[in-house]
Amino acid sequence: MADLRLDLAALDAAADRLDALRAGLALMPTDLRDAAELTGHRALGIRLAEFADSLDRSRWALAARLEALAGALRAISATFGRLDAAMADESGGRP
Repeated sequence: MADLRLDLAALDAAADRLDALRAGLALMPTDLRDAAELTGHRALGIRLAEFADSLDRSRWALAARLEALAGALRAISATFGRLDAAMADESGGRP
């Protein structure tokens, strides 16, 4: 049987990067609705407000997906780490 090699540290690092992206989304300014009111043009203000609402919904949906993906990467890393340790124990520590 061929060996399956996973870089568990790389999986964990990717999960950390996804968490950082998610945190960055939370820091995005949310004052576009305020800008819509300042346009001085009713139709433009309405369109800008719609854009702001859509951007907020999409941003939170993306953040939720990033969180789920980061969690999945960590679960894969943890599972394969435990499996590797168990297989090493069974073989007496031999690779």
